[in-house]
Amino acid sequence: MFSMPNILIVDDEAGIRDSLAGVLTDEGYSASSAESGEACLERLRKGAFDVVLLDIWLPGIDGLETLERIRQLDNPPEVIMISGHGTIETAVRATKLGAYDFLEKPLSLDKTLILLKNAIESKKLERENVDLKKQLHGRSTIVGDSIPMKALRQQIGLMAPTNGRVLIYGESGSGKELVAHAIHAKPAQGSDLRRGQLCRDSRRSHRKRIVRTSQGIVFGSGHGQRRPSFRKPTKEPCFSMKLGT
Repeated sequence: MFSMPNILIVDDEAGIRDSLAGVLTDEGYSASSAESGEACLERLRKGAFDVVLLDIWLPGIDGLETLERIRQLDNPPEVIMISGHGTIETAVRATKLGAYDFLEKPLSLDKTLILLKNAIESKKLERENVDLKKQLHGRSTIVGDSIPMKALRQQIGLMAPTNGRVLIYGESGSGKELVAHAIHAKPAQGSDLRRGQLCRDSRRSHRKRIVRTSQGIVFGSGHGQRRPSFRKPTKEPCFSMKLGT
């Protein structure tokens, strides 16, 4: 069932809130409003919104501080900042704090609608990415209570949080791909995405495969996946794992 995108308008001027809410409703959006940063945060805690149109100059906590607190929420919405006295410095600071974009008053209706559409699409892609990561986590689950399986999970737990290179080798079908997924499904230290090199060695082909990956990317060369390159590793791996007998 199709649901209308939820937009929260935050401005201390009632005329701007009402007129903008009317326009967005006519365009097929579900529009709500708040008159201050505190009221905005309260609305966000009670319900989910896709995009927040946030004025910088507000009574109480200003728009930039409100933006900073929004970004600390679980699953925060995209935020488009609005200002009648915007400067480049303010726009840069808002971007660093996580704002999606910046609008200047008086608002251009066409530009506002385009930015809203893009911000909603960005939020949609973010949610899809989260769902894909959850699916990947399910695919990378290693089950079994035998001593070798417990030792394998312990090895993965030791290696995954590091940025070291990992060599996984063993017979074809021994589970190298599953172990690779399990390693990359865990976050690396100091980074949201695991970056590194995965060396895979097969006794059958006697060639090492270097796959540059980030968390959530599926290995291989199937439809919609980037074909990895084949070349010898230039550095010795920090860790090595042998699978199979």
